[in-house]
Amino acid sequence: MELVSGNHRMAPRIDDVMKLCCELSANQQVKTTVTGSGKGAAAAGGLAFAGGLVGGPLGIAVGGAVGGLLGCWMTSGQFQPLPQIIMELSPQQQQKLYADIMAVLDNIQWTDLAQLTALVMGNSTLKQQLTGALLGYITRELQAEVHYKD
Repeated sequence: MELVSGNHRMAPRIDDVMKLCCELSANQQVKTTVTGSGKGAAAAGGLAFAGGLVGGPLGIAVGGAVGGLLGCWMTSGQFQPLPQIIMELSPQQQQKLYADIMAVLDNIQWTDLAQLTALVMGNSTLKQQLTGALLGYITRELQAEVHYKD
């Protein structure tokens, strides 16, 4: 079922915007890491708690140390290309990103992805604004760190 707004079908437009975001991020050579600090903290805290139950104060220390190492291992090096992250967003996340991007695209009309991409890539100001909106969404909504490839 496609969403219809006026004369425009919404589902293909969301798909166009997601693919445009992939193109922008690939063009900018951006990679991200989704911070898993919550997972790491849970591992450290959980093992410290379990250690305390089993071995008292010494168990807390040992459990916390092991949990901290496990948490560090769980969250290290989780770099993913931004296009991959965009394509793996849930429908709700895609809708939010779409809204952020459409706020920048405002009144720009397009008929297909090729035309939209050409319009954006041919306008450096618009390209910068969209890249800013995309990276803002990634850092704000996904708590991801953004890195530029060397």
